[in-house]
Parts: sequence; structure tokens; C-alpha cells
Amino acid sequence: MSDSGNAVVGVGYFDGQPMEVELPPSDDACRAALAAFLALTPQDRLKDTPHVYAYYRETCEEMARDGDDPLDMVRPAFPAQIWDHVRPVYITVDDRRHMDEDAAYISIECRCAWEGEHGLMMVWRHGRDLVKVGPYDGHLLNSDAYGDDRLLNVVFHSLDPRLSTHRR
Repeated sequence: MSDSGNAVVGVGYFDGQPMEVELPPSDDACRAALAAFLALTPQDRLKDTPHVYAYYRETCEEMARDGDDPLDMVRPAFPAQIWDHVRPVYITVDDRRHMDEDAAYISIECRCAWEGEHGLMMVWRHGRDLVKVGPYDGHLLNSDAYGDDRLLNVVFHSLDPRLSTHRR
């Protein structure tokens, strides 16, 4: 890989699917985070299922509350089947030193069948620790998105506490 720009890489987390990645400048923390992320496997993805499935469930429940018929939505037979309805699009590497934090984050923008407008955003700290799942909003952490440090360990944030998920 070159020092900066874009490249296409196979992503083990998504069964080796090729994805475009915006390469970081020559920065050891960013390159280490990208390498750690690329080493994740489909088994890691399965461990992350509860977070993505909670986002799906919240969307279905919101549709039902709004009077929409969620019956035309995706209906996975079991939680891990939710991945059949996720299409990763783009990888971004973000350096948080500008926010008084010495960490690099890997962010994946995905399309998902249950939320066509906002899609799915997944974020890993240091490329290995999933820290955020939810609609694409450009924020790397829920604590940033909501301006609330109590959400630092929340991976998927829902106003319904039954659906919120936390880091392991």
C-alpha cells in the first residue's frame, strides 16, 4: 500500500470482500489500526451481531410506532442472519489526536436493507475494539454524537434501554 490516497483491500471481517479504503498518511497509529482491522475475521463479525441486530430491531419498532407497516422489511430468521442485509461500502481511518485522544479509528460505511436513508456505520477503536454501531452520522463515538460522556461504553445507543448495547 502507498503512503496515502485510496486503495482496494480484502476485508476478512466481511469474508474477504474487497473495499475501498482511504489510506492514512504515514502515521504509525493509523497504519496499525488499519492492519488490526484487516486481521479481523468473520468470527469477529458474528460476535458483533447483537449490536447490529439491536439497530435493526429499533428501526422496526420505530416504524411500527409511526404507523408504518414493518412487514415489508427484512425478516432475519435468527440474529446472525442480519449480516445478509449489510453491504459494506467504504473504510475510513481517522486519527483522534486532534481531540486530545491518542487513538486511531476505523469507520465503515455500509448500506443496510432496513435503513435506506441513513445506512449503517460501524467504528473500531485501534481497529480491533467495536465502539459504535448505528445510522451513519459521522461521529466516531456515541458520546460525541450525543455530547454525553456516560455513553463512552455504549456501542449502539437507543432511547429504549432494552435495545442499547455496550462494549464487552
